[in-house]
Amino acid sequence: MTSQHLPVFFGRVREPTTRFTTIEKKGEDSKRRIKRSTSDEEELSYSSPTQCGKSRNCYRYGEDACGHFGCKYFLSYNRSGSILDIELSAKTSGWVAVGFSSDVNMGGKDEVILCKRTFTSLPNASQVNAATYINEFVHDPPKPLQEAELVSLVSSSVRDGFVFCHVTRPLAGDNHMDLTNAWFQLYAFGKSES
Repeated sequence: MTSQHLPVFFGRVREPTTRFTTIEKKGEDSKRRIKRSTSDEEELSYSSPTQCGKSRNCYRYGEDACGHFGCKYFLSYNRSGSILDIELSAKTSGWVAVGFSSDVNMGGKDEVILCKRTFTSLPNASQVNAATYINEFVHDPPKPLQEAELVSLVSSSVRDGFVFCHVTRPLAGDNHMDLTNAWFQLYAFGKSES
């Protein structure tokens, strides 16, 4: 019998997108330096938890005032014109996601934005891929979107046991979920199956 890693699910909230905050520029406190074990430095821009409730909306699962690379799960987002700007991170070796559903069941063509760690051919090297998935039936794993990809990966990182991604997505469009409506959000992260 093979063991299967089940995802960690928690928290469902009704979050009307009319509460998205429009941000015009990121503050200076949104930049952090990440030092990799190879001693080279890469600048990764991500939101600070101090921006929560001001220039970004946030959901955190973990210690009070924790942020990316500190919370077990952290989501921050804002609206910039017709674009939704999303940052996701979780303490995981596999994937982190946020789902949008018209009910609490996550079935019926509900949308999932998933950031997944993948390994490259280089030793100890990995990258993060972002994609849109559709959850057609309750309790079934989501399937990749068959149409053109909705999310654009801005930046990503794997560090200290965390997976982080920064993506953008149109708020509305012809053939995909219109996020200007009110939706339940589902927050999840888990291990990747080999």
